[in-house]
Amino acid sequence: MLLPPPPTSADALELSEWLELLSLARESGSSSAADLESLLNGPGDDLAAHDGDQDEQDEELELRIQEVFNELDSRSQWGGDGYPFEIDANNVLRLRDSTPRFVCVAYLLSLLISFLKRFKEDAVKDVFPAYDQIEDLFQVCGTIAAAGYVHGSSISFGFPRLEVAPFYEKLQAVSELMGDGAPLLSWKVGASPSPKDAGVDIIAWRECPDRLPGQMYLLGQCATGKTWQTKTPPSDYDNFHEYYWSQYPHSPLISATLIPFDLRDSVIIGKHKTIEEAYFWERWRLTKDFGVVLDRFRLAHYYAAGLARTLSTDTKIEGRRRLHDVRSWVLNAMNYLRKENSTDAA
Repeated sequence: MLLPPPPTSADALELSEWLELLSLARESGSSSAADLESLLNGPGDDLAAHDGDQDEQDEELELRIQEVFNELDSRSQWGGDGYPFEIDANNVLRLRDSTPRFVCVAYLLSLLISFLKRFKEDAVKDVFPAYDQIEDLFQVCGTIAAAGYVHGSSISFGFPRLEVAPFYEKLQAVSELMGDGAPLLSWKVGASPSPKDAGVDIIAWRECPDRLPGQMYLLGQCATGKTWQTKTPPSDYDNFHEYYWSQYPHSPLISATLIPFDLRDSVIIGKHKTIEEAYFWERWRLTKDFGVVLDRFRLAHYYAAGLARTLSTDTKIEGRRRLHDVRSWVLNAMNYLRKENSTDAA
């Protein structure tokens, strides 16, 4: 897939994402303010782009470029150790490492998923068969991110599970690890006769020192499709507790939804005074239906924290063994981008 340049009217969010992708699509692993300047100035023969007071145009261009690099600075702060790019004093954005470190793969996977989701699925699968692995690999990263969020343990429960086990067997194992509730051991009237994951991709918790009920408890869903807002996590979690537990955990439930996208992409200013205000209230609205939404930047931040916790002997965190698969996928996707966009000189 070719990396199309955004329109000159694009905002700082779209331009920032373009620079990040441009860095991935180049052997140099970098992009810069010069790329923005070339894009925003338009073709040399575009008279309309050069019409008007030159000083005013130069000032406007400088302001727009600064907005983009301010946005990139914010992304770096939000993603923390999980953000894979660095920005130097000359406004050059570059990958920190030519071969991405494990701590950065959640952000890169999310960025590449967001890019691929712009195209029709069949078209992407024809040229990049590894596209089919997106959901499984994102769940790997999401499981580790959930551990970072609760500062505790995290199990990948979504089907197909990382540790192959039948539904009721896996649920029993999770309950024993948590030390909370009592799951059913077999089918109950009203439940699916062959449950896969009952709408639960991740189960995470932070136990107390006494290891007794009454702890931080999270259920999460991973969503890599653009229609993720059609999901119904609260209903799914109610059914999960009603039909698959004889005594479900009474620890207060934290509902979470994990997505690879920039949540701001779908926000419009509407009747709000600023886009920042619109974003605040959109997150407020989504929290009621989807719980804590971990979008790309939150995901990268908590994934990095969770990855550090995988070295702890006091927690159970699934997913680390598959991080080589995640990084291989990211490298293959980067190489594919570079091959498709090889005429683009850095």
